[in-house]
Amino acid sequence: MAGMRFILLALSALAGALLFVSPAGAAVGHRMSAEEGSAAVRFWTQERAERALRRDPVFGVRGTTSAGVQTRHRPVTVNRPEVGKILGWDRLGGYSCTGTVIDTRSLRLVLTAAHCVYSNGMWSRRMVFIPDFRNGRRPYGTYKVKTAWVSNAWQRLSFGSYGTNFDVAILVTRKLWDGTRIGENVGAIEVESNPNRRGVTDIYGYPGAAMGGRVMRTCRSRTKPDWYGGRVFPGPTGMLARCNMAAGSSGGPWVSRYSLPGGGTVGVVDGLTSTGFPQAGRSYLTSPYFGRLPRLLIRASEGR
Repeated sequence: MAGMRFILLALSALAGALLFVSPAGAAVGHRMSAEEGSAAVRFWTQERAERALRRDPVFGVRGTTSAGVQTRHRPVTVNRPEVGKILGWDRLGGYSCTGTVIDTRSLRLVLTAAHCVYSNGMWSRRMVFIPDFRNGRRPYGTYKVKTAWVSNAWQRLSFGSYGTNFDVAILVTRKLWDGTRIGENVGAIEVESNPNRRGVTDIYGYPGAAMGGRVMRTCRSRTKPDWYGGRVFPGPTGMLARCNMAAGSSGGPWVSRYSLPGGGTVGVVDGLTSTGFPQAGRSYLTSPYFGRLPRLLIRASEGR
C-alpha cells in the first residue's frame, strides 16, 4: 500500500484575524491589517529570516524507495524577479515558501501553495513576500500581505483526504510607500487554465535543507499525469515531474513556454509545487491541476 508523500513545508498557524467568504462561496479570505503588515516587515530581520530558511520538511514515502541519490534533474541557481520568497510564522516558528507574481488586473497578486498559508485549521501570520530574494538581499524590497485566499475545499480536506488537488492560494500584497504595485516593479507571469498534463516545464523555488534556501533554483522536467487520487479521485489528480528540490520550494511556479503566432515565446504558470516524494532513487514533485480553481481564487481576491 502506498504511504504518504512528504509535504515540502509542514504548517500550523494562528487563528483570530478577520475572515470573509467570497460571494460565490468557493473561497475564504484572511485579512491582515496595515499595522500587522508593518509589524511583519519589522519582525523579519536578517537573523530571523536566516533561521526560517532552515525549516525542515516532514517526510513520508509513497511506493518503494532506495537509498540512491539522483544525479539528473538537479536544480541550478537562477534569478527571476517575478518569483520570490514567502516568510511566515506558525506555532513551530518561522518557515519559508516560494511565490510568484501573477499577471492580473490588480498587479498585486502572488500565487503560492495553500499549505503555505493555511493548515491544521489555522492561518499563518507575519507573512511577507520578498521578490528575487538572494543570499539575504532584497533587491525589490519586502512586500506586506493584505489578504490571503484559499478554497473552502482546502479548508475541509487539506492534505489528509487528497486535498492536494486544492493546494492553491493567493496573497494580495499592499502597495509600497510610493504607491507602486508589485507587478509594476518586478513584472508578472500569466496563469494558464486547463493546461496539458504532458509537456516540459521549468520549476522554480527556494529549496532549503541541504540547498540552504538562500538562492532561487530551477530545474527543467517533463510532466505527466499524477494518479494519486485512489478511490476518492479515480482519474488523474494533478501533474508529476522529476526535480530534486526540498522544503522551501513549496508554492514555486511551474512555467511552460509557448510559441507566439508572430514569433518568440511566452512563459505561463500552469502548476506549482505542492508535495514531493522519493522513489527508486529519484525525486519527484507534484502540482495540483490548474482547472477552475486558480481563476476562482483570483476573482475572489480582486472582488470579482
